[in-house]
Amino acid sequence: MLSARTSMRGWRIIFLQMMRSSLSGLKTTDPAIVVVDEGGRWAISLLSGHLGRANDLARRIAAGIGAEAIVTTAADLRRVFAVDEFAKENNCVVGSMELAKEVSSAVLGGRPVG
Repeated sequence: MLSARTSMRGWRIIFLQMMRSSLSGLKTTDPAIVVVDEGGRWAISLLSGHLGRANDLARRIAAGIGAEAIVTTAADLRRVFAVDEFAKENNCVVGSMELAKEVSSAVLGGRPVG
C-alpha cells in the first residue's frame, strides 16, 4: 500500500507498509517509513531502516525521482555488517533482538564476535 499526504510544514510523507504491522514501537514489526522533502531533493529513511527495508526504499525512491537518499543507520554509515539486515536479506528471523544488539554493538565497536 502506497499513499502520500502533505503535512502542515510542507513535507510529503510517503508510507509504505512492507510488513503487515502497525506502529507498535517494536523494531521487529514497525513498517518502513520514508520522508521526501517538498522539493524532492532528499528521500530520508525515517523508521525501520533494516528490518522494514526503509533504507532500500529510500534509495529506490531517490533513484526514481532524482533525489539523494539519506540513510542514517550506524551500520550503513560505517559500511559494516548488520545482523538484522542480513537476516532480512536471507529470509531469516532474528530470534533475540537483545543478542542482535550485542552483536551489532561489537561489530560497530570493532570487537570480535563469537
